[in-house]
Amino acid sequence: MIRFGHETINSVETEKRHQYLYVYENGYGASVVRSEMSYGSEKGLWELAVIKDFDNSGPSFIIDYDNSIAHKPIGYLSEEDVEKLLDRIKALPSV
Repeated sequence: MIRFGHETINSVETEKRHQYLYVYENGYGASVVRSEMSYGSEKGLWELAVIKDFDNSGPSFIIDYDNSIAHKPIGYLSEEDVEKLLDRIKALPSV
């Protein structure tokens, strides 16, 4: 599925939660979510966390706090903001 201009590897879409997972060849990825618990959801906005060590059997991953893009999840993102951040994550040097 293509979402935010990028191919997702896993997605969850329910009435209260939308989450899309992305993993790139450089070893990084992203979790993009909008739910009752995410920052900005009350305004229809998204939250993004940079991830690594993705395991599709769970799926499970580790939020990466040590990268040049985000040292914590970023909330209150428009769809355009998410797409730009995904482009930057995809362009990071390999883990």
